[in-house]
Amino acid sequence: MLLLNCLGGFDPQRLMRPVLALAALLAPLSLPAATPPQRVIALAPHITELLFAAGAGNKVVATVNSANAPNEARALPRIGDGVLLNAEALLAFRPDLLIAWHPVTALRTLEPLLHRTGASIQYSAPQSLAAIPDEIQRFGALFQTQAIADPAADALRQRLDTLRQRYAARPTLTVLLDLGEFPIYTLANDASFNSILAQCGGRNLYADSRLPALQVERETVLARNPDAVMVAATPALTRKRQAYWARLQLPAAQRGHVLHIDPDLLLRPGPRQIEAAEQVCGFLEQVRQANGSKLGTAR
Repeated sequence: MLLLNCLGGFDPQRLMRPVLALAALLAPLSLPAATPPQRVIALAPHITELLFAAGAGNKVVATVNSANAPNEARALPRIGDGVLLNAEALLAFRPDLLIAWHPVTALRTLEPLLHRTGASIQYSAPQSLAAIPDEIQRFGALFQTQAIADPAADALRQRLDTLRQRYAARPTLTVLLDLGEFPIYTLANDASFNSILAQCGGRNLYADSRLPALQVERETVLARNPDAVMVAATPALTRKRQAYWARLQLPAAQRGHVLHIDPDLLLRPGPRQIEAAEQVCGFLEQVRQANGSKLGTAR
């Protein structure tokens, strides 16, 4: 198995020889301009979900190891984790399109070979909740499945409109996202996550950071004193994290204002992220009601 990466000490020509040989055996796939892609590899879990939501799931021939939704996607072949790619297996699927999240090193290395076989690469990285239905419609147009994609996108927009009307004007609560590990990691200047909080009348405790994610000290968390804590981890680990913060006398944890949320829902910018937003909005409203109107003032 050939894993393309950027590790030092490797001879690039020696590494690429088996892939070049395989690529030479693959005749280029020439499709008429109006023909939608027929053999797609989705290189991120959220892309797999978006493609199925757009009605193009039957065009997906392979995906990455962590793709677990929708249920139909679980039976798809796997070609790596999206960062390290099994190049020989990938080319053997004869894709005419790869859709990736970011141009990782392995993908950039493979790109010339893909072009030789007639395959192209596109990217999908929704940065907000509103961009998710837009992306579904984009895929619907690409695969000519608008009859499925357009209603699916409209249904998600309606759910977002409902959340916006119900919660966006509510008093603002500050929220710590605890990723459930030691040392303590959180998301900070992350557009996707912060759009969820904004939809619910929430504000990231570390929104003032310039970094999308960072390690934080427990002392700074205690000093900033969030109104609520969200733990993106397993239920068991969430209980441990609540106990940890309660031992440190963080008021939110002592009051039980700690939400367990599935990281697959919260952190993947696909259709299920709207479900995550609904959970977050409901949780923050419960915190407001439990603590009274004074808790929600801007800080």
